[in-house]
Amino acid sequence: HITHITHTKNPKMVKKRNAGSQLRIMGLTDNFWEDGKYRRVVRRIEEGSQLCEDFARLTQERGFIEKKYAAMLRAWSQRWEQRIEKGSEYPDGTMRNAWRALLDEADGVANVHQNVGTRLSKEVKAVVLKWRKENFTKTLLSIKEVKKAEESFSKAQEPWNYLQTKSTKAKKKYYSRCRAEKALSAKVRDAERSGSITQEELNKLKAKWDEAKTDMEKARRGYEGSLKALEADLPRYERDMKAQFEACQDNEQKRLDFFKKMMLVYHTIVEKNYANVWDELKDNLAEINSDADLVKYAERHGTGMPLVLPKFAEFGTPEAEEGAGSNAAAQNRGPGIHIISSPVRQPNTTAPRGGNSGDDEEVSEDDWEEDNSRMAPPPSESDVPVGLTVRALYDYDAEEEGEINLKAGDILTQLEDEDEQGWCRGLLPNGEVGLYPAAYVEVVGDD
Repeated sequence: HITHITHTKNPKMVKKRNAGSQLRIMGLTDNFWEDGKYRRVVRRIEEGSQLCEDFARLTQERGFIEKKYAAMLRAWSQRWEQRIEKGSEYPDGTMRNAWRALLDEADGVANVHQNVGTRLSKEVKAVVLKWRKENFTKTLLSIKEVKKAEESFSKAQEPWNYLQTKSTKAKKKYYSRCRAEKALSAKVRDAERSGSITQEELNKLKAKWDEAKTDMEKARRGYEGSLKALEADLPRYERDMKAQFEACQDNEQKRLDFFKKMMLVYHTIVEKNYANVWDELKDNLAEINSDADLVKYAERHGTGMPLVLPKFAEFGTPEAEEGAGSNAAAQNRGPGIHIISSPVRQPNTTAPRGGNSGDDEEVSEDDWEEDNSRMAPPPSESDVPVGLTVRALYDYDAEEEGEINLKAGDILTQLEDEDEQGWCRGLLPNGEVGLYPAAYVEVVGDD
């Protein structure tokens, strides 16, 4: 706050009491009350609009990472499902079910990440951009709220700056008159001591000195009057500047409270709950029973199969003509022998598995990169060359201008390589060109 200048009969007390105030009033310190320093407050409004854009962009990129990782998990799960189905693990055993449970867990985690990406886009990014549009009105060259605050501060400061400039000039004039008076005073004293000039010349010099003292007193009164004018304008200046500053503070308070609210929403969304997925995986793995699997294998392919002793069959009897081998085996099959069909894994209803099959593809350690102790998700299956025909694996709804909508099964042509953020540019059959996530497509015919 600006300390008000007060009058007292003791000049020394005035000087001591108002030393700090004078510095602020005369603009000798770098603070809000100086000419034009309010622009830091105005600039904060513009920065608030940019921060909204940054928050939305941050959320968009996090959502894209979540969705891309989900697509990669599903592609990995589908590839390994095909490999497991063709593999040598005993199909009727509990171990085969355990293999499938590992893939089910990946599908469940992919669903969680997909949901996180979708919710971040709808519940955070879209809300932030809407709030920004409602609270920061863009014009051709600026932001309406910035221009309004600039005009209000300028209007409040203009009379004060005028009086301050006038006071500064009065101060300089007074000091100049003081220096002139002191110079003439010194000349008069020297002339009187030395007697180097005539009495007439000395009288003229004293007349100039008297005139200089008169001018000095006049300048002093002008200087004091300019300070009184500043003091008179001080309440208005402080009131108007405070009012506009508090208006800016209120707007910033709204932004800060809104950001806190949206960041809590963000936290709620990304606080992913894998408990159900992992509990199901744990339950499935607990059902692994090596003894039961070995017994079942023995019954189907080993010593548990019936050992049939051939019986004598008279020539011409039905048994002889039909052949006793298979029938006898059927008749003598032990009561504990059963044909158990291999359980069929239920397809994921949330999103299909995508990606190339890659049955013979080996996964190397180079497929995983470690950066600052964080394990990054595996890279996409392959970099799709420019100009190839690709097929959409999943639905994608365009979220930004310049993107295109995809439906699972759509065929399109890729026009550009995948960029650093995982986007490609493609051409739809209807002629529409735009961006789409590279992880959402596969090369046609490249299984």
